[in-house]
Amino acid sequence: HLYNNIHAGIAAMYNTQLQNTKEYLSKGELIYKNFTQLVMQNYNHTRNVAWYAEKLKISNIHLCTTVKKVTGNTCAEIIWSSWMPNHN
Repeated sequence: HLYNNIHAGIAAMYNTQLQNTKEYLSKGELIYKNFTQLVMQNYNHTRNVAWYAEKLKISNIHLCTTVKKVTGNTCAEIIWSSWMPNHN
């Protein structure tokens, strides 16, 4: 029972943290955050911007415009910078 209570407490704290994070991030920042998480998980698999947009269920143009607005960098630059350090 103790393990279940600890596990439930950790899950509740994690969910609260996620909700708090979403409250402070703009929609664009959330898209960027989700995009970079996908890139870190998949850059060895694909560096195709359209693939990432599809996974995020948004258009390629919307992803690229949002990322550029939030970071000043293009999606391709972000993907490339994630891929390059591991291939020098």
